[in-house]
Amino acid sequence: MSTSFIEAMAGDSIESAAQRIANHIEDTIDTADIYSKLTQDGSCPVSGLGDRFYTKGGLQFVLKRRVPLPEELAYQIRNMRSQFSMGLFLEISRAWVVIDSDIFMWNFETNDDLAYFDAVENTVLKIALVRVKSDVFASHITHGLVVGTVTDLSLYPVIMDTDPATGKPGIAIDASHFFKIALDNASLSDIVSTNDGRIFFSAEDKLYEFHNTGWFGGGRKCRVVNQSVTLLSTLIPFLGPGNEELEQLTLDKSRNILYCLGKSGSIQVFDLGADGTQCSRVCVVSAGEIANEAHLLTQYGHEESTFTSIAAICALEAEQSNQLNLVAVTTKGVRLYFSVLARNVALPNTQGQYLSQITYKSLSQQEIRPQCLRVAHVRFSPGIAPTSIYRDTPQGVSIVYVNQNICVMATANRQLVWALSDLYYPHTKVYCESMNDLQVAGNVWAIAPVSEKGIHEFDFVTPRDALREALFDGGAEGRAAMQLWQQFGATEALVLALSVLTSESAVDERIKDKAASMFYSFKDGPELVDAEQVRGLDSTWSPGDSLAEWKHKMRLTKSMASGGQGYQHSPSRRHDALYYYFSRLVTPIWNHAICRVKSGALVTSLSSAEMDWLSGELRKLGQAMEKYGLLPKPDVTWNNTTMGKLNGTTFCLNTLV
Repeated sequence: MSTSFIEAMAGDSIESAAQRIANHIEDTIDTADIYSKLTQDGSCPVSGLGDRFYTKGGLQFVLKRRVPLPEELAYQIRNMRSQFSMGLFLEISRAWVVIDSDIFMWNFETNDDLAYFDAVENTVLKIALVRVKSDVFASHITHGLVVGTVTDLSLYPVIMDTDPATGKPGIAIDASHFFKIALDNASLSDIVSTNDGRIFFSAEDKLYEFHNTGWFGGGRKCRVVNQSVTLLSTLIPFLGPGNEELEQLTLDKSRNILYCLGKSGSIQVFDLGADGTQCSRVCVVSAGEIANEAHLLTQYGHEESTFTSIAAICALEAEQSNQLNLVAVTTKGVRLYFSVLARNVALPNTQGQYLSQITYKSLSQQEIRPQCLRVAHVRFSPGIAPTSIYRDTPQGVSIVYVNQNICVMATANRQLVWALSDLYYPHTKVYCESMNDLQVAGNVWAIAPVSEKGIHEFDFVTPRDALREALFDGGAEGRAAMQLWQQFGATEALVLALSVLTSESAVDERIKDKAASMFYSFKDGPELVDAEQVRGLDSTWSPGDSLAEWKHKMRLTKSMASGGQGYQHSPSRRHDALYYYFSRLVTPIWNHAICRVKSGALVTSLSSAEMDWLSGELRKLGQAMEKYGLLPKPDVTWNNTTMGKLNGTTFCLNTLV
């Protein structure tokens, strides 16, 4: 190590380490929102055209198990008369089947506990599991079952209990205490509910809210409110949204915004208010207007019909994106990202909050009220470009699940599910996704996938799971491990290795030595690098790079030391990995007081469980650093005080070789 580097780092202390942690937290915040990479910070309205945006071949999704339908249902299905539907209630680990007027539920985790509900008189069109207010039924009942038939809508209490004989959890639907209201010949299409118990449903071309007061002591009253009707539309009918039948509802529970998809592709936006107690329609955007906006963003490079047939919509929660609010997926697999704000929101400093809260907690509900609905970005599906190498691409998409990291699409005419994910490419310059096509036995009814032959449970192989498998198969220098280095970049790969070293799982004990060897398999150290020479170089991987190209790029970046002016400090990957890992642990408390005064007493800002978890994770990190020699020994010249030890450790971090 050169003398100039030691001199440059001699002034490092606990203050400089704190600044580095703050910088790492800020970097985490900047990359938490999908908007930044998807749109290149707002400069790119279109992506997905070209094979550099997609990769195929890696197994990021694997079939964990296939759960067949209970044998008792086989006879019922064979004798079905008119109506059949399936789905999942993930909150209570139940799969459900509707056959005509009968409802069946069973535990899909254990494939037992089949429950049968036959108190409904008419053919069931739609059911939904909702959270109920504490005063609606008995205080211990938290969920209700909404059942929509051809003539009425009912709300039944769902009782979760434990069988005293077997000790297994069970489920029961109480048919003696329920609310019921007639639909006046309106055909129900979808049901959603908020976290505080408000229930909305669509029927024909209207959005309704199902109001109810408590069964016990509340008078047991219920009524339906038409939320689509306003005073102005009543007086001047042609100012209304038209008579397009509503097909799907989706709810952003974090920002209290409800979206309605029409049968012809129009989208309506309803604002439930900053406090979640209101309901007013903000705007209606027709399918033609949506297609025209998307056509304009693509500079008229594709037929407008590519954007007209919308199969499904999914609301993006606030922790997923600040700038984007809704995703619509067309039958050709094109994703249209919408914003409800007239222009991009300016984000305040949000350092020091939980990652799941970083992107929205500092924004008040008033600041993010919907103003409009505009197409903000168009993401084409793989294979839509004429020169694409992907020929088997989504066509006729009918069922969709989308969040900020994963998109899963199923088609009506093929027993195939397409799964896209960006989690394996955290540091690519463009928004790159891996693509998997998953075979299922039967038509898909719902995602997380349920087919007519049973439940297909696909596990997403997390980056940590992928590293674990790679280390088991070939060690730190095996091809699978090198492939992960290539995809994630050296720093992020070492962060994953740290997660293995700090794990208390029995399976990880067998590979900890291999994970530790990753810190020494790539020889690198801190340098003073000419900023002008290194500018433009990027040691991260692009989907078109080969393994040899990536290794050359890594060596080139490391060899760019110079004696010119304009030096910048380039620390080692091990240094950055340790800082990143620590920064992500302390993000919740970094810029916040650990204690506060409440009613004259000093209390902690975090709960005891959170403090126990955080202190435990920090303890495991310290033990791993000491056991596997991830830090050089502190210089004996540092004072034998707490601050001196911290400064010594900081200096060791910045002199990693």
